[in-house]
Amino acid sequence: KENFEIFLKLIKQDASEKTRWLYFPRQENEVLKDKTYEFENRNFLKNFVEELLAYEDQVNHHAKIYITHQEVTIEVYTKKLNAVTELDYDYAKTADLIHQDVGYYS
Repeated sequence: KENFEIFLKLIKQDASEKTRWLYFPRQENEVLKDKTYEFENRNFLKNFVEELLAYEDQVNHHAKIYITHQEVTIEVYTKKLNAVTELDYDYAKTADLIHQDVGYYS
């Protein structure tokens, strides 16, 4: 499968972003993985997670979300198909947009 040779990076326009979405194959499934978002404080982190969970419920598509102190890491793929789908790419883009937006919350 050609997809097994492709690395796709969904890079935010913000050049200071340390981490990127990486697309890579695994033997069992394909995953958009290892996107870690950092936050200045826990309030921004909480707002991000709340917005992300609301989005998940709205589209009925859920990711693995790992929270550590002031970081959130997300891993997403379509479990029923055991592959990366448009839903996953939409999820990744939406997570990036939510991350940008919570920086403007007061």
